Amino acid sequence: AAIFNGATGSRFCVWSMFCIAVLLQRCLVLPKKGYHFHCVRARLRCKEWAIHVKCFKAQPERAAKSEQRGSKMGDFVLACSSTVDQPKKCFDDRDIPYICFRWISDDGEVHLDDLGQSLSFEEFYARMRKGALPKTSQPNFQDFFDFFESFLKEGRDVLYLTLSSGISGAMGSAVSAAEALKENYPERSIYVVDSRNASLGYALLVDAVWRQKDAGRSFKDCCDYALRAREQVETWFYSTDLSWYVHGGRV
Repeated sequence: AAIFNGATGSRFCVWSMFCIAVLLQRCLVLPKKGYHFHCVRARLRCKEWAIHVKCFKAQPERAAKSEQRGSKMGDFVLACSSTVDQPKKCFDDRDIPYICFRWISDDGEVHLDDLGQSLSFEEFYARMRKGALPKTSQPNFQDFFDFFESFLKEGRDVLYLTLSSGISGAMGSAVSAAEALKENYPERSIYVVDSRNASLGYALLVDAVWRQKDAGRSFKDCCDYALRAREQVETWFYSTDLSWYVHGGRV
């Protein structure tokens, strides 16, 4: 298993980076644009965390729940989007609901980014190698409205960690939906946090906040922690194939 130690100032030697790159190529679900990452590294600069690269399976000893402050675990929902690029089982095991982005095939058909459930990742990339040029589409206002409302109806607050606003307009739609729902559910709270990250870095933040929630922290504590922790996430990547950047208009 490849585990990143998040201690401040830790550095990997060249051999370690090579081994991690190989493991990532085998384990990490790549973004849907078809970018070919040779090496991805992300870390959370907090000594208490060790994050598993493949998915959310690293399970350190849980903090003692000596104090239950504010909301209990079941009183609020920690949610994110499919762009954390993790296997569906990781979400299911931790009861983290996610909203799906979409991708559009060459024939104009719209598909959900449902973590490889309707179309395997192998088939997806095989189509691209044959010349397919899929496009991506973010959830809209109504998508977020319906997603959030499903939890509010159950009497649960929502902490939603969103894909970086620097690369997607999804946060704007999420915030607009949250504001609109305040009128119908004034007693409930929806807190939208810009992760300022994507893919593995985004997943690291979700993982760290989930551990706080799992340790019994309150809704407010988890919201505050998410804002602090996002500043401690670092992600680096490099690519040896620029063709998809050109096709997608990035280069």
